[in-house]
Amino acid sequence: MNAVREWWRPISSAGVGVEVLNSSPPRVPASSLAFGALIVFTLILLLAPQAHFAVLVPLRIALWPVLVACGAYVFGCVSHGRPVIVWTRELKLAAWLAGWAVSTVPLSLWPGGSIDVLQGQYLKTLVVFWLLASLVTSLPRFRRIAWALSLMSVVLALTGVKNYLTGSFLQPGDVPVQRIHGYEAALTSNPNDLALMLNLILPLSVALLLVERRAGRRLFLLAAIALSVVGVV
Repeated sequence: MNAVREWWRPISSAGVGVEVLNSSPPRVPASSLAFGALIVFTLILLLAPQAHFAVLVPLRIALWPVLVACGAYVFGCVSHGRPVIVWTRELKLAAWLAGWAVSTVPLSLWPGGSIDVLQGQYLKTLVVFWLLASLVTSLPRFRRIAWALSLMSVVLALTGVKNYLTGSFLQPGDVPVQRIHGYEAALTSNPNDLALMLNLILPLSVALLLVERRAGRRLFLLAAIALSVVGVV
């Protein structure tokens, strides 16, 4: 049985769970501080509290958890004599894509704009991808990430439903059809992006539902899944 790929399976009748089967240790000594900072950054990235509380804007609250996560992780690797980057297949593919993007900048219609995107949003995406690949190296951490994203999806979906019920639509001149406003955050401000984010989180919520045994949590996950489906539609 492939324990890593079947993390979502419930505990069998023999009482053997995927945690027992997955006996391989994490690839790197990922500290709890780094993982916690990554969770905080994910929350800030998706829910953007600075967009709702102007006092947070000058504090650059998204920057600090990334710095803490990177610093704690690198310190843990160096102190234990482990490599900072473990070149898995996924990281190699990401590196190849980054190299392709950089090498084709001179061929773009707007090289300056391409450089701005690479230095800003794309570089940040690569850093977060590296942190996820380096820190989420065990089933318990994978489930914590999935739970965090499922909780955040409730806020996103509720906002979409609220905008629809209250008639908060984009101006008719902006789009050819009537569409709701998205969630006020960098990744979900567009209604298409909001639906995409909910679609990306939905499989994780469903997987959690398959392995969860507690009735209260199952009911919450069912409600979150239904709410996300309604929000997408």
